[in-house]
Amino acid sequence: MNDDSTTINAYQYNRGKEHLYDHSGFVVLPGESPIRTIFDATCTSYLYQPKTEHARVVNLLETTLEDQVYSKPNYPENYWLRIKSNREVLNGIMHKLNQEFGYVKAKQEDATDLVYLLFGSEESGLCKVTFPDAFPTTAPLVYKFDLDNIRFRKLLESSDWNSDGSLVLNTFNYIVEMATKVIEPNEECHE
Repeated sequence: MNDDSTTINAYQYNRGKEHLYDHSGFVVLPGESPIRTIFDATCTSYLYQPKTEHARVVNLLETTLEDQVYSKPNYPENYWLRIKSNREVLNGIMHKLNQEFGYVKAKQEDATDLVYLLFGSEESGLCKVTFPDAFPTTAPLVYKFDLDNIRFRKLLESSDWNSDGSLVLNTFNYIVEMATKVIEPNEECHE
């Protein structure tokens, strides 16, 4: 290794046993990284441009999306997405967020199997919304990426949550209201 190279190693930690870990690996897919694409679009003042013009990948398995093995998502008992019509609601929310912000990606937490969405634009920055166990009775949780501390901060919940009527529209409107509100420097947010 020399001064012009970077080494990345993957480790998998288990909750409650952080001092123990397993070595893991990476699978490299061809094409642009969706995470880097949204980061480049939303965090323009924090971009680091590598000195290396062309990356040289060593000892990594390369594959295609067609060769990947997919499994059906596993949701917790009584989670709202266990019902097919609610998965259609999630698709509707994602469609509207994509129209509004230009980027949306669904993810699932490894530890809890709860679903969250990453979305954003250059104007709004990178945001995240999670759907807790009690959704839609309780509001989704909306987070904004804090560039100063390089982490997501949960925005305080609004009292305007309403699950009556169109769940797609009500959820979309709530998320947009939360994601586009201006946070004052002294405004309280949760970690």
